[in-house]
Amino acid sequence: MRLTVFAAAVGSAVALVGFAGVAHSSATIDLIWADSGTNFHEYMGESSTTTLQVILTAGPNGVEAAAVSVDYTEASAAFALLGFSNTPGGPLPFSLGEPIDTGSRIETISSASIPPSLGSGLAAGQSHPLGTVTFHKIATFDDYLQIRSDANSLFDGLYDLDGNDISATTALNSAVLSNIVIDCFCDFAISINKLRGGSPTVTVNETKDITAKARIPKGTAPSDMTGDAMLRIDAIDGMEVIDSQFSGPIRLVVGKGGQGDTLTMNINQCYSGSIDFIATFTGPDACGRPCNASRRITKTCN
Repeated sequence: MRLTVFAAAVGSAVALVGFAGVAHSSATIDLIWADSGTNFHEYMGESSTTTLQVILTAGPNGVEAAAVSVDYTEASAAFALLGFSNTPGGPLPFSLGEPIDTGSRIETISSASIPPSLGSGLAAGQSHPLGTVTFHKIATFDDYLQIRSDANSLFDGLYDLDGNDISATTALNSAVLSNIVIDCFCDFAISINKLRGGSPTVTVNETKDITAKARIPKGTAPSDMTGDAMLRIDAIDGMEVIDSQFSGPIRLVVGKGGQGDTLTMNINQCYSGSIDFIATFTGPDACGRPCNASRRITKTCN
């Protein structure tokens, strides 16, 4: 059994809250880049600033309080820390103290409740933003850098609505920064900004029009740069490619709404219950490696 005592400012008073229990349920911590909306952020321009969101999602027995850390050791040579904060509110209305920067970690990013008087806590499946961490790029890097979440600091911990410590059964996920040097293998970077196919379903022995558009991301090339790319869309049933269609060359420009094409895909089978459509834009090669980007959407079979 573990007992953790948190100090939290509530109004003008300081409340000491003790939690104890045996781990028996779970939660999830995700690190999401505000720019991309995912845990993956690529091709950052020089002197770029980016914000990482720490998202808590409650497991089957909810969450009453959570405090976690963000370890940015791997990125510290290329990024300077600009700021960090807790974001309490809603069902988790107060913080368990202020986060601390150790030089390689932000510790005790937190939100909490004391049901029923101070917040209801998170119900199963609910999500809550625990806090944010903002970085500024200070050096070029040719690598994938991982930023990790954990619950290893002295005042870290996650507790369900019964007060049980669920830290050991919480999924603590990571985020990745990618800045593989574009000039080595690409004349330009490619970002797919649109992939759609109308209704959410497909019908066997009929066709489906899929539209894909891409652009050159701002900050990766001069604003007046253009580049030609080829578009390929694959229709996949389970592990089997059932159709492939091609278009190009397509002239891409920097930071606009995107350029692309609509391709008609033949749906001649659907054994898996759904069809994945994967769009790939491929640009010029150099250093023996292609410059490309892919994106996927899924449609359910009628």
